[in-house]
Amino acid sequence: MATTAVQPSPETPLPSQSSAAALVSGDVSALPMVALHLAGRAAIIAGGMAVLAGERDPRRLIGGALAGSAAIELFVLIHELLNRPPVPAAR
Repeated sequence: MATTAVQPSPETPLPSQSSAAALVSGDVSALPMVALHLAGRAAIIAGGMAVLAGERDPRRLIGGALAGSAAIELFVLIHELLNRPPVPAAR
């Protein structure tokens, strides 16, 4: 079976949009990339919380960073789900 590359919706390019588009289209092999984006975002958020907010409690840093990152990833997945091109009806 031939596979085609899933393209993200062109209206608004988002970080991690291509992996979100692939996952929303049913490509389970995109899940590790989605998880990598989640972890990368969490690291950036944790750094900001530590440096800018002065948070030092590791549990709060990890929890807040993962919650923020998960919220962003959920938005990207929902955005891609709502903005993907319609699937042509089978005849």
